[in-house]
Amino acid sequence: MLSYILSLCLAGSGLGLAYTPSVIAVSLYFEQRRTLATALTFVGGAVGPLLCPILFQAIIDAYGWRGTMLLTAAISLQLCVVGALQRPLPAVPGAAAAGGGIAALLQTRLLRSAKFALYLCDYFCWAAGAFTFFVIVNEFTVSRGISRDSSALLLSVVGVANAAGRLTTALLGNDRRVDCLVAYNVLTAAHGVAATLYLTGSSFTSFVALALVMGFAYGTKLAFLATVTVKLFGIEMLASAYGYGMFAVGAGALLGPPVADATLRMPTMTNVELQSRVCRDLQGIIDRMTDGSAHDLYRRLRIS
Repeated sequence: MLSYILSLCLAGSGLGLAYTPSVIAVSLYFEQRRTLATALTFVGGAVGPLLCPILFQAIIDAYGWRGTMLLTAAISLQLCVVGALQRPLPAVPGAAAAGGGIAALLQTRLLRSAKFALYLCDYFCWAAGAFTFFVIVNEFTVSRGISRDSSALLLSVVGVANAAGRLTTALLGNDRRVDCLVAYNVLTAAHGVAATLYLTGSSFTSFVALALVMGFAYGTKLAFLATVTVKLFGIEMLASAYGYGMFAVGAGALLGPPVADATLRMPTMTNVELQSRVCRDLQGIIDRMTDGSAHDLYRRLRIS
């Protein structure tokens, strides 16, 4: 068990340390066609999950899980070769003027920005929702009467739409008529609406349609992340802002599924009971923020 946990921690840390700098490096290399370049790198990331389950199942059948782990390690080692080919660029204008010290290195002034707080909140909530969906979609659709074989296909549908979304961003992302911030916000809304509508689905066709929307929105939004970060905070802040954003994504992916599971295990409440509890909680928050004056005002208005 200890070796299993250790291998997961090392693999996860290594991939995280390789992934974020590679996206930042590609974003720094290209200025005029930054969206195209970063989107193409994400297209490769979408093709992998589509092919790897089939490929690795064949490898497991041929070499067993130990041999497969060795082959996986050898493939992952090629990241060192690719990393060695990425050459450093001249310093980004404005980056050297930030001053010295750890605070300047980590760009901690970003953490005091309300706009950056919303940026991190978006990353966290998006990852929490998306990864929760990936974890529970099979069991949820089975509970709605869909067969397990059909439910298993839904993640493949999401994967295909995800790849299509990333490719779409690569093809259209540098079109001057496309505002990346508007597209990013629309895709965020589409992803959230589709996830919410999953609760109303009852047929396999409806689940497939929603999975297509979610996968496409997920892939397109992911491919826009670096470009949106540059547009919001500037190229000199890209490394720090994107790095903090990926930390928020990791936190959301880590906390989202267990929180969702705990929520599902809570005692079932009727809509009236749920609304009453929400209203009581909101009233308590408002009273604490206003020292009870809001509740007193409401009571006086009722009396009058």
